[in-house]
Amino acid sequence: VEEGGRLDVAGEIPLAAGAEPSLRLRGEAIPVALVARLVDGLSEGVGTASLDLAVEGRPEAPRLRGELRADAAGFRVEPLDIRVENADLDVRFDGDRAVIRRLAGRLRPTWALDLRRAGTFSASGEVALDGPRPGAVDLAVEGESAWVIATPSMQLAVDADLRARGDWPALRVDGDLALAEGSFAFGREWFMEGADLSLDPSIRVHRPGAEARAPAPPPPPPWAAWDVDLSVDLARHLSLQAEIPMEDRFGSQFSRLSTLSLDAALDGSGLRAGLRGGEPFLEGRVEVVRGRLDLFGVGLDIEEGSTLAFAGDDPTSPILDLRASREAPPYGAVEARVSGTPTAPEVALRSDAYSDPSDVVSLLLFGRPASDLTSQEGQGGVDLLGAALGGVGSSVGRALGASVGGRFEVDGDTLRWGMSLSERVFLSYQIRTNRIDDTENINEWALDWTLRRRLLLQLSTGDQGASAAGLYWRWTF
Repeated sequence: VEEGGRLDVAGEIPLAAGAEPSLRLRGEAIPVALVARLVDGLSEGVGTASLDLAVEGRPEAPRLRGELRADAAGFRVEPLDIRVENADLDVRFDGDRAVIRRLAGRLRPTWALDLRRAGTFSASGEVALDGPRPGAVDLAVEGESAWVIATPSMQLAVDADLRARGDWPALRVDGDLALAEGSFAFGREWFMEGADLSLDPSIRVHRPGAEARAPAPPPPPPWAAWDVDLSVDLARHLSLQAEIPMEDRFGSQFSRLSTLSLDAALDGSGLRAGLRGGEPFLEGRVEVVRGRLDLFGVGLDIEEGSTLAFAGDDPTSPILDLRASREAPPYGAVEARVSGTPTAPEVALRSDAYSDPSDVVSLLLFGRPASDLTSQEGQGGVDLLGAALGGVGSSVGRALGASVGGRFEVDGDTLRWGMSLSERVFLSYQIRTNRIDDTENINEWALDWTLRRRLLLQLSTGDQGASAAGLYWRWTF
């Protein structure tokens, strides 16, 4: 034991066959840091533990009698990014059972400097012992603003009243959870399919001279046998940020140009959540009480009645029913509806004032209908914009009523689309995801008109007002 701690072991270990050993373990000021280093994922242990245990019986089925205690203990749980602090433990061993008389402490995010953000937890109950193996379990767990995870992408603090019963590991866990604080953040990578360098599990590699052995399946985790069914109340304390790529066939650069972004506050009660067969589930309907929806970089306000419906199996794939709108005075509002799932979203745009898809898209992106843009900035520019956006994906193409044509290319962080309107006129459109300065256009279209065999007129304009006109004489040498 490290400096400051003490562990004494005394007793008898008979050498005769069938004889049972009898040992006494006494320890004082045993550093929790020593225990934390022995458990994967735990670190930064503080506090001390003490024990006074008598160990009797056969080695394969020992009986424990005595006490185990810890005072002001703490450690960091690295995978969850939380700290356990000021934890007190008092366990009594009575041969065939362990009685948890007290287990209580505080939980806070490792990154939270304000200690007022820490929550509390407590547990008590009994665990039957069959030698070193647990048997029947009866535990009660309570929490008040208790943090259970605090990673950058997922943060949850809950008020909890739970009960776990059953023969280990087949536990039945039920009770109530009310959210005290929570946020989920899912980036584009969460929804995009990726590939690593590992072999498909169905592929077997056979090397000459090597004995072929089927890999042993890993043992199932203990919670695979748990049946967890909890009633959940979000209590208007959950925020959600998600960046959903509507098309990922052309890679991550192109997905930035077709990302649906959601930033919303959620509410819902009477939800059911837990584990079935070791897999998480979530059932119920969640209301979006307020938020913002960004489509092609344009923000819309989410309307009342928008929901996320969870059917059970996959908590990360709800059924979307999002309605949002954006005012474009004096032309009226553009309304967007997002349905489907995050991996297969469907987008529909509409306007009470305009029925033509080009007018609706132009109203969303530039605040003016296509008819106005056409008269001011060049015939066909918005039609080409609709074609370019149609290339983003079938769902957006159906929503905009656009057909894909012309030339398409992705150059770094720029999407370009071009189309010949006649032998002398060529229209092009581009979207930039990054700009050198704020005066550059994000959305820009250009018209090239060959006036004579060597004389070219070029006009360009965009959403930042950066317009240009040029007359060029071409000389080939």
